[in-house]
Amino acid sequence: MKQPFYFALAFMGIIFLSCDKNDSKDSASETNVHLNKSSSDFANIFDNPSAENSDPFELNYVELEEGIIKISVSYSGGCQPHIFTITWDEIIRSSNPPGMNLILTHDANGDNCEAYITDILEFPIDHLLDSISIANLSVSAYSGYSQSDSTTYEAPDYDFDFEQTDTCSFVVTAKKVICGAGLYDNLWLGLSDSIHSGHEDYYFSKYLQPVDIDAAIAGFIPQEGQQYIVGVRIQEAHAYMDEPVCMAYSGPSVPVKIMCIEPLN
Repeated sequence: MKQPFYFALAFMGIIFLSCDKNDSKDSASETNVHLNKSSSDFANIFDNPSAENSDPFELNYVELEEGIIKISVSYSGGCQPHIFTITWDEIIRSSNPPGMNLILTHDANGDNCEAYITDILEFPIDHLLDSISIANLSVSAYSGYSQSDSTTYEAPDYDFDFEQTDTCSFVVTAKKVICGAGLYDNLWLGLSDSIHSGHEDYYFSKYLQPVDIDAAIAGFIPQEGQQYIVGVRIQEAHAYMDEPVCMAYSGPSVPVKIMCIEPLN
């Protein structure tokens, strides 16, 4: 009579595991998040997303809300703690709005269970940015397992209130920015307005990034600290799009072609 009893237990175990296989549940207590700041680690994983770098998982969405980055991921498991490493390339892109890139890798700790788990990985953005404070930021998340898997949170654009024109019509100030690139290297054109950084009383200036100039005035070189009356047109495609940038963030900017420029005084 013992054999049927053991068989019944085994059969019930199969039913239990089968029912658990397709469950979607929140297992945040079983998932650990590690943050990593390394441009070289990011590049190595980004250039070679594969099973060598990460166990399988799927990216669902990423969002930034009140200074907290939230990344939704799904994966198979349920029997072991899982570890996600989120690597930032240490770059804040001076776009409008500014942007950052993250890449995720997953360590399943040999978990062969087949429950389908969805977790939200969340952390304060200042755990990556340290002293940098940016209230409005786009975030792109990439998979270290699959090259085709990525998701982006698109922050709203900052409003650049200037008229695109070929004639000199508004005032700017030539300022050097940290890690800037353009027609005059890191000398950009600062607008009169600014945006709140999201941290106490600190504000970022808004900038025009000179990337081209009309042939008729091609020899003109602005001087740091000097004010100018300019006319510009936005030029999204330019020669400085792939210039290396660094962790520092100077403020939101738009790339422009200078159509007219004259000293104010």
